[in-house]
Amino acid sequence: MDYPVYFGQKDLSNKDADFESDLINRLIGTKLKNIQSKINDKKREVENIVVEIKKLRNLSDLKKETNQVINNAKHQLESFKSKGIEEKLRNQTIFESDIARLKQVYQTIYDYLSDINTIVSNHSHFFENEIKSSEINRELFNEVNVYISQLKNEFEKIKEVSINSENILGKIKDIINKIDLKKEGLKEEFAKIKRELNTDSIDPDKFLTLNRQIETSLLKLKEIEKNENKRVRLENILLNELVELENLWHKEYKILDDEVQRINNSENKLYINIEYKGRRDKFLEKIKHIFKGTGIRDISYQEIEQSYKDLFKYTGMIVS
Repeated sequence: MDYPVYFGQKDLSNKDADFESDLINRLIGTKLKNIQSKINDKKREVENIVVEIKKLRNLSDLKKETNQVINNAKHQLESFKSKGIEEKLRNQTIFESDIARLKQVYQTIYDYLSDINTIVSNHSHFFENEIKSSEINRELFNEVNVYISQLKNEFEKIKEVSINSENILGKIKDIINKIDLKKEGLKEEFAKIKRELNTDSIDPDKFLTLNRQIETSLLKLKEIEKNENKRVRLENILLNELVELENLWHKEYKILDDEVQRINNSENKLYINIEYKGRRDKFLEKIKHIFKGTGIRDISYQEIEQSYKDLFKYTGMIVS
């Protein structure tokens, strides 16, 4: 040790488990600081991924509901088809279908542009200042600043992409407006056809509504499929991040164990024994905090604590 640690009889008689942990930390000083910083960074990465995965839950139910809407609409359309309504309202149906598709394209590009702008906004500050250095490492820091300057040039290209993409988005919006105007020009023709078809047993508006439901639901299914693929990717990333976190925890334990052995082997009357992931009380406390308000009984918490070494082995329950 590079510095003395003082503790009296009251400290030595303290039976609290947290005191033992605190005592070890006092004895080994800052030896764990670097690895603990890496652990905290990795934990934040894991938490961020879990948040993203939780945004994509219930996709299976949503997909089932959307398919049901499509099937119901198709079933109702059969009666219209048998009466020749589909052919007579064909042009109006095509217009509405085309407009719906273009609006979906517009929304996708808008989301893409929004993501780019978020990147620009989140990282602009980083490129506004040079990295300050100590005098002893000034030359190396100057080299780093050269690379950062090169990176800034690439960042400026992203900003240019944002501006160009916004212009393209505006042009697509103009095209959607043109199709709307074209449809508006045929409004009277469509209205005449609907008046000719409208009877007590036939509602042309219902036919158009059902077609819109199918079109929008099909687009929704594409989004659901995209999110399903995204969820699979995130879950794979999460597993990799958890493996890295597990390795960091074990590395922390090895550093701690080496220091403890050094203390035990020195000529003193103090002997310390540590166990990897041995604080079962902390594990139990953690899972109760995570699932607070879910109605899980204490006996179930006890079963989890006894069956799993840690939440690393219980990832599925955290994410779902």
